[in-house]
Amino acid sequence: MMQALRIFVHHTACTLACVAIVFFLFVPVSFAAVPTPTTCDCYCATSAGATRYPDKDTKTTRDACVSMCKSKGFAMAACAFTAAQAPDRSPYCYTKEQCEKQSGVLDSKQAWDCVKGQGYCFPDPKNAVKVALNVSIPNPTDPSKPLTLTGDIGEYINAIFSFIINTGIIISIIMVMIGGLQYTIGASTKDGVSKGKDRIKNGITGFVLLLCVTLIAQTVNPYLIKLQVPKFPMVKPIGLPEGAASCEEYKLKKDKDGKLLFKMETDFTTGEDCGKSSNVIAYDDKAPAVAAGISCDFKSCPAGKGCLGSGATAKCVECKALTKGNTLGIKPSSSACSQLSPAASGIKDAAIIRCGYTEDSDMITGVAAGAGTVVTGGTCAVITLNCAAVKSCSDYDTQLATNDEKPGGQPLEDIQNTQAGINKGNFGLESICHENPCGLGFPAGSPIVSSLTGMCKYSTGFYNQKDDCVPSKTIEIDGTLYEPGKY
Repeated sequence: MMQALRIFVHHTACTLACVAIVFFLFVPVSFAAVPTPTTCDCYCATSAGATRYPDKDTKTTRDACVSMCKSKGFAMAACAFTAAQAPDRSPYCYTKEQCEKQSGVLDSKQAWDCVKGQGYCFPDPKNAVKVALNVSIPNPTDPSKPLTLTGDIGEYINAIFSFIINTGIIISIIMVMIGGLQYTIGASTKDGVSKGKDRIKNGITGFVLLLCVTLIAQTVNPYLIKLQVPKFPMVKPIGLPEGAASCEEYKLKKDKDGKLLFKMETDFTTGEDCGKSSNVIAYDDKAPAVAAGISCDFKSCPAGKGCLGSGATAKCVECKALTKGNTLGIKPSSSACSQLSPAASGIKDAAIIRCGYTEDSDMITGVAAGAGTVVTGGTCAVITLNCAAVKSCSDYDTQLATNDEKPGGQPLEDIQNTQAGINKGNFGLESICHENPCGLGFPAGSPIVSSLTGMCKYSTGFYNQKDDCVPSKTIEIDGTLYEPGKY
């Protein structure tokens, strides 16, 4: 039985080995090579802290950095291949304000691996939690002040060591005194003198050993006697900022006190920076540090245009230009059109401008594909709602949508944005009528409440009649029906 088991295990192992060899020999395996930077920003460890050489615009190799710092009599502090490796981004390097904010004490010495003005931050011993000892430790130098409360393990061990050494010395002296008395009294007996001599000898030996231990420890390392637990510098809290759609949004974020939180490592303010990228960093020393590698894209474009895409492929695009047959290389979609839409005012009597999407690509003949069919194209269009002229639901019918293919505009009543109950876009008479964006039924100049937008309803036209937006008999608010104009 055991022989059969050994044969089975042996054959199984051989089979697995063969399979592994065949796999590595005949199955092509490829690994994507990640490009590694070959040059870095060189920092030398000077008495003033990590200093960049030769200048802020010159990069060098690691070996050249080591040689450069050595030629100046310094060690290399850092060879930063990325911005996250630079000394000023080190989580151990604090400014005075950052250290105080964490209730710490900034080291008085300039740290060699921190830039000038930054250093290590250590916990403030004054803020350490004190622990009451169940058994107090006597103080040989001052019996009236035993150790009963401490927040430092070093202080606790020092007190025990001092108590043991001093107690041992006292015991040694007492033993010598007892031995001397025994030697004097035992002179009349045979063993009395011998025992007294031994006790004196042992007492003196113990006393000398204790002194030697203290002397040797003091000579080798004073901290062996006066224990001082190593201080560990604190680490700055690194935040992962909440996401933002653009660098411009990051720059506007504030804390609860209204102070700005972020800025860009490389800032752009030309107003036409669509696609440019930058790392997000803390706004100043008082703001929380930001984790390395958090980046964003700028989205700023000239008035009337929106930023589509990211990086080198990003473009500033006008809503009216994003038609089905456009030459921009961008396919119209609900997402793309919404990114090109300026913010609506949400106030009645104001002009509301949007960039909407419909699969009715020519905005007149309807959605060509049948229900359940994949539509291959649609169009974006600018919808300008002149709410001052919208006095009733039927006025929505004649509001216009325009783009480069329909520069004269097309009435909303001609645009079909649903088919067989399937939504085919985010604008058209049906969606605008149902939404009631001009807030019919609301007082002029008041904000439009989305839960009260049931004033109008969509009516499908029959035969050659156009679709209509008509007043609704009732509106529903939180499950309750109301008559228009009476709420």
